[in-house]
Amino acid sequence: MPVIGTPWHSGPGDAFFQPHSRSSRLKANELLPGDLAFQADEHFRALAADVAPANHLEKILVKQVARHAAALDVAHASEVTILETGGLRATLVDPRVVPADNAQRIGAMTSPALLPLGAYQARHERGLYGAVRQLKHLQEAQPTVAIPVLFATEKECVEYLRSWQQRQPWTCLECGSTARCFLTGRDFFECACGKQSSIRFSTIYAGSHMPLQVWFGVICHVMCDRSICGSELANKLKVDRTTTIKQMMAKVGDALASPQADQRLAGVNQLLLSSLHKALIQQTNS
Repeated sequence: MPVIGTPWHSGPGDAFFQPHSRSSRLKANELLPGDLAFQADEHFRALAADVAPANHLEKILVKQVARHAAALDVAHASEVTILETGGLRATLVDPRVVPADNAQRIGAMTSPALLPLGAYQARHERGLYGAVRQLKHLQEAQPTVAIPVLFATEKECVEYLRSWQQRQPWTCLECGSTARCFLTGRDFFECACGKQSSIRFSTIYAGSHMPLQVWFGVICHVMCDRSICGSELANKLKVDRTTTIKQMMAKVGDALASPQADQRLAGVNQLLLSSLHKALIQQTNS
């Protein structure tokens, strides 16, 4: 796999990540939380030029690496600020009791903001290394990894989408209630006021009569195989209408390129990433 740019080592045996030159507009110690999106874009452009993602799946992983790297940039800048602020606060201590240098060190290291910052850094470090490993495994083993079938039946697809919808925040547009029940026979949710909404609500599947199993199959193939054409995919999914499959492929591609990809695809993209990661690990260990 090409060497990709972030300032951290991914651990024994993995590639060493060499830092790209930063934008002259933002120095490492000047980054603010509001610069996170800008810094993520900077990382993504540099990483994409190095890695040249071959499909939507690889592009998503590169975006994940960039996002975690940017978050760690901001965290490192915040750590400097927290330590400096803690040290300044400690200068109020009577130097006759505690020497000034010691007071600054104690004040810096006992700042209450360090604990949540440490948890934030650890979370993004795990995310960064996990995404890098997935990308590395995918690029090395993709030709021998089969595109997974996430669900064997339409019923399983419906159950997944129902469960996913129930985990999302929801408010009835009619009465403002946040409570709803699932109507098993119709695959709809219903509010106490009688307002009903499809389990496909707020996703790219809304308004479509195509089975969810076909939709999920389109997502898997579009993410894993950029070269596949509409007619070939229609044959694989046993759908007669090639034009419809092409339209679905375009919708999936648009959703994957959107910042709201997880919402629009109801998390199926993340489910596929997890499934492929497990398959690649099993293949590596076998």
